[in-house]
Amino acid sequence: MQPLRAHPKDPAPFRSELLLAEANGVEGASTVGLFPRIEREWLREVTFALTYKQHGGSGLNFSLSEVLDLDFGDMLWFLERLNEQRASEARAIREQSRPRR
Repeated sequence: MQPLRAHPKDPAPFRSELLLAEANGVEGASTVGLFPRIEREWLREVTFALTYKQHGGSGLNFSLSEVLDLDFGDMLWFLERLNEQRASEARAIREQSRPRR
């Protein structure tokens, strides 16, 4: 079977923007691709936020492999829910630390 690219400098057998869900400034790109553009730093931040367990236990306790097995929709849901939970816990701590009358 002939490889898709016989030489490393051969062009890809498809348009480079084909797999991206949005063109992101690619001139002349009028089609929608298959996958969203994912920035490496964004993925690192999301992965860190979902695997990090704060002192005191305010976290999800996901392992790195469990986070990487999630689809992006679930990643975002857990991240948003975690942020809501942490904000709620912070409010409760503030309220409990106020002087009683």
